[in-house]
Amino acid sequence: MVTAAAGLTAPASSPEIRAQAQTTITPGQSTDIGVAYNLTGAVDQSDLVVSVVDPATGGTLVSNSSSPPLVDSTTMSITDGTLNTGAKRLIATTYNSSSMEGLVSQTFVVDSGGNVTIESYSVSETAVDAGETFWVNATLNNTGGVSEDFDARVYGEQGNSTPMNSTTETLLGGASTTVNISVAYGASAAGTTRQLTLNNETTTSVQVNSSGGGGSGSSSPSVTVSDQSTTAGSTVDVTVQYNVTGSVTKDNANLTLRGPNGVIDHNNSLSTLDGSATFTLPAKTAAGDFRVRAAVIDDSMQWASLNPVAKDRFSVNVTNDVTLESYTVDDDPLFKGRSYPVNVTLNNTGGTAQNYTVHVYPQAGGYEALNSSTFEVQPNSERTVSVMVSYSSSYTSGSYQLSAGNETPVTVSVEDLATVQGWSVVSGPTNTTVVESSVAPPSGQGGLLQFDLNDYQKTWSQNLSGTGLTNESRVKVTLHVNHSYEPGVLIATAQNVSMNVTNKSSYYEVNVTANPIESQYTSNATGVSDWETLPSNEDKATAAFKPMFSLAFVSNDSVQTFNPNMSGLVVATDAQAFTPPRYNDTAGQLEVEVAGPHKTITGDNNTGRFEATLPSALLNQWGVSSPSDLSADYEGENKSVNAQSNSDGSIDVGFDIHYSAGQVNLAPDSGSDSESGDSPSSSGSSPSSGSSPSSSTSDDGDDDDDDDDADTTTTTSDETDDTSSTTEVDASTSVSGAETATASTTDEETTVTLTNASPDETVSIDLDRLNDASNVSSNETTTNGTTTNESATNETSANATTTNTTEDASNDTRPSVSQLDLNLSSEAPEMGVSVSSADEAPDGTPEFTGTESDDGESSSEVVGYLQIDLSGTTDDDIEDATITFTVPSKRLEQSGTDPSDVTLSRYHDGEWQTLETTHLGGDRYAAVTPGFSVFAISAQSADAGDETTTESSEDAAEQTETTTSSDATTATETQQPTTAASTTQSDAPGFGVTVALAALALVAARVWRD
Repeated sequence: MVTAAAGLTAPASSPEIRAQAQTTITPGQSTDIGVAYNLTGAVDQSDLVVSVVDPATGGTLVSNSSSPPLVDSTTMSITDGTLNTGAKRLIATTYNSSSMEGLVSQTFVVDSGGNVTIESYSVSETAVDAGETFWVNATLNNTGGVSEDFDARVYGEQGNSTPMNSTTETLLGGASTTVNISVAYGASAAGTTRQLTLNNETTTSVQVNSSGGGGSGSSSPSVTVSDQSTTAGSTVDVTVQYNVTGSVTKDNANLTLRGPNGVIDHNNSLSTLDGSATFTLPAKTAAGDFRVRAAVIDDSMQWASLNPVAKDRFSVNVTNDVTLESYTVDDDPLFKGRSYPVNVTLNNTGGTAQNYTVHVYPQAGGYEALNSSTFEVQPNSERTVSVMVSYSSSYTSGSYQLSAGNETPVTVSVEDLATVQGWSVVSGPTNTTVVESSVAPPSGQGGLLQFDLNDYQKTWSQNLSGTGLTNESRVKVTLHVNHSYEPGVLIATAQNVSMNVTNKSSYYEVNVTANPIESQYTSNATGVSDWETLPSNEDKATAAFKPMFSLAFVSNDSVQTFNPNMSGLVVATDAQAFTPPRYNDTAGQLEVEVAGPHKTITGDNNTGRFEATLPSALLNQWGVSSPSDLSADYEGENKSVNAQSNSDGSIDVGFDIHYSAGQVNLAPDSGSDSESGDSPSSSGSSPSSGSSPSSSTSDDGDDDDDDDDADTTTTTSDETDDTSSTTEVDASTSVSGAETATASTTDEETTVTLTNASPDETVSIDLDRLNDASNVSSNETTTNGTTTNESATNETSANATTTNTTEDASNDTRPSVSQLDLNLSSEAPEMGVSVSSADEAPDGTPEFTGTESDDGESSSEVVGYLQIDLSGTTDDDIEDATITFTVPSKRLEQSGTDPSDVTLSRYHDGEWQTLETTHLGGDRYAAVTPGFSVFAISAQSADAGDETTTESSEDAAEQTETTTSSDATTATETQQPTTAASTTQSDAPGFGVTVALAALALVAARVWRD
């Protein structure tokens, strides 16, 4: 029942709120809270919510969301049994339910009316160091005749609403007990006097000394920190001793803690180069061992995080009633890029269900986990679970000491999924300089296996210009691929491709023979869709790759999920961007969208080539028995196809095309019998873009100047639907710190919905893994490879010039969010997080202009914008958050910017606020933010450097990142399995020529995405 609040009148001004307890917490009775407020003009009445919350638990005690008046004085009643006895601090708060923005709030005290009283309390130390643990001791007495639950809460300062620590005691009638509560002040309290109290007792003054003392006493450079232990639900203060005198300047020194999920905390304002600093690690709701690296990094260095000045590792043991009894790894060897289960047995000896987080580490001493998963274990029971792990290509082949938490490690053998047995020029011009081959495994179940020829002397190593190789060079490549990955569809940036896959006793032998191909490239566009709005004066090449040679294989498992008759397909084009081949069930045709600059780098019209080998199974589905039964069109124009039959029943097709953009359709000729009985019973593919092609800013094939070319844009209704489709996925494997998680993805935005997000554990959202999961869920696409027996030789001679693709590659220069880590101050029963990226600031947000240089010009260049929005909670409920984001190196190369100059800024309170930004290596960066809104990624304009930085093998393995030279930067991370989806596009031939080679596997893993 809501009544007028006795003794409280509504404030005269808005927004304002007042609150006070009108009754005590008494067993058997409700607790009445008086709340008076004025929110005139601050919120619509229909959106107003008035609540009373307990900040210690994060729970809402009572709430009114039924359009309460904008000016009111009410009494809100908390149901009997909701609160234990014991005086405590609560918060009356108001917020806007539409925007989820907090309005005004006030902390107040409600006294205890039960029979348990605090007879006395004392503090073990009244002068402590920051980070030092001391004790609050209290005697409790139950003067009544019945049992009573009593909360004892220690508050570190007057006005603090959240206790430092607390305990709940059950006292029988007439009983008394002594409680001892451990507490510690963090580094922010150093040098101050705090007024500590227990519940609402008289305060005690505690002097908090400055940390650091007289120095670490260790030699320079060094970092030293001890292992820690705490209970689930409790924070832990960690003191780090360091001495980096003479190794880094104080302005550039940054003491950083990194754990399994990235940056935990950092201090870049060290008062001395020889001393100590204390960090408070957030409480974990789940038990488990995890490792942390404490390191001083030099912020002025490139790849600073990968090359710390000094470092140490320590373990944190979080305990509850669940323990890890045993674990096993049944597979050996483990092949790079493949996922394997680590089987773990957990035992709960307690009387309630409790959680345990299993962190699986790749090697002894590594602090970043291969994977982490949290499991609930029922009371007095055991549970056996599996954590899927994968070693990426950044790990060298050999033996590793894998471990679950800090358990005794097991030795595993890590081997290459595929090896290059050799490549050679079998005819035509040979290379006259060093050309090296590389093979990158997929980044999960369903990713692409990639092979490249590279000239590592170039920034874009896949550009083979000047190596002696030409389009006339006939190159043969032989790969051995483990049986866990059967190569299927081949996408090749090459010409005249033939592929043969032979099933050997212990591996697949893959032989590909092809010619390199030249391709034109423009930095003014990336994906196919960019050409729809590209001005004619920008639709011209800014670079030429003369030539390049790249192969990408899709696993046969992926094809079987969609249209298995596409297995054995080879597709190629010299376009700068293209969508992966997809099968349109409605139109009964194979479709590929392609795009490239209209003019070459020399100003001529840009003509190209499209080639494919169509497997016999697909031809049988179409009822095609000869090349004359096939038809092809490009931009709605019938093409004269050069076609020939092969001995295995496949057919090679090829024809010239011209750019800007258009769609290639391959289908049975309308006069032939199509879609015969060999069609799969359920292909799983859905209509993509319909039978009509789309075209934009395309030329008519003549040699007229740009002004004479007609720019047209045609989009079918099917294409529009395809572009705006939404994919719904279970995001539980991509999110930790919440009970459940689901996600929806579109081309423009990813939205994650969480339930019961915990304040006691970092809520981590892996956007990279989530996007890969959405690919698995997508029901469009496909392609895959040809397998023959030992005696078979499926030597198809397909003309195949391909450019690889992915949405990553399609937006190769657009930054994106990789991961979000949120530390909540209270539980969020339901919370939504929406993430998007754009090249321009959203409507209503001013463009970021950065700082001015001495000449009055802006010294910053905007690289891109990110928008992160919350629902179900507000920034007030977030203690802090870490945004891990990527900026493709190509984007920085375009402006000659060093990665260390990249900065993230947040638009808040009407201004752009610069956030401390850390370069994590490769294309990855991280910044800590107090809240969410619109963010601008900017970079100081500067000449790109040629500095070479190589990480130690230990750190490279720890962080699953590898850094080579600035001319061939590599950054590969373990990803979850993905399969094919459709309509993604490459930014440049070969999955984006500017992308570092080992990173291509990561890019390629996302190639099948809408």
